[in-house]
Amino acid sequence: MICGRHYNDIDHITPVVYKWSRSGYRCTVILIGFADVSNDYRIQFLSMLACVRVIDIRVLLTGTDYIQFRLINLVLYGHSSQYLNRQCYQLLEILWPVGRRRQFWNKVAEKLLKTAFAHNSEGVVVFDWISQKSVLPLEFVRHVLAIYRARGDVSISLPHGDSPHFNELIRNHDFRIEPQIKYAHSDMFDYIVCPNELCAKRYRPFINGTKIKVLGSARYSDEWLGILSKLLPLPAIRMNFRCFGRKYAVSL
Repeated sequence: MICGRHYNDIDHITPVVYKWSRSGYRCTVILIGFADVSNDYRIQFLSMLACVRVIDIRVLLTGTDYIQFRLINLVLYGHSSQYLNRQCYQLLEILWPVGRRRQFWNKVAEKLLKTAFAHNSEGVVVFDWISQKSVLPLEFVRHVLAIYRARGDVSISLPHGDSPHFNELIRNHDFRIEPQIKYAHSDMFDYIVCPNELCAKRYRPFINGTKIKVLGSARYSDEWLGILSKLLPLPAIRMNFRCFGRKYAVSL
């Protein structure tokens, strides 16, 4: 089961799902982001692959549960990113205290479990590089992983970025050399997949080295770029128009 949140995820997860399906394994992709993601040409491509199912979380949850899922995510994200004040977070703790949220996460996790895995079968659970400031809260991901680990599933965190460069000055968070605590939580996964050492070194201060797998970039591999070139939609039509004597170019 692979959970995708946004277009960054799609860029890096699509070639992995493609290769996985070519090996004959079954895969369920759960879309947890905005509704328009399902119309993306890469998602449409995955939907046509044998052994692959693409399901929007809106289909799995009732309308009430989905609204609750979004509201809790929004408040937790706003609190961790310091976009919401303390009063809003305190209101969440009143309406949805930790115990109640845990029950709700259990409910969502069971929905995902029954959708993605055959009865009593073990599998692989995949999220992207979740961070403290991700829209999908760590609280939810950590709870889901704990449930699935108890039944024998393996959890993997796949890249949502590459940092395909060699200059340390343009690495993640320029000029911050010390270990960044926001990567410490990734120890909740069984494995962290990285495209290069520049990405892997973010996790090394916090995670057992055997958990980190530097495997190269699926997104920028020659095999996938060749396939992707055949999937790209037609380029936008460019038109010129004049406004107040000046010429502008627009894409439709």
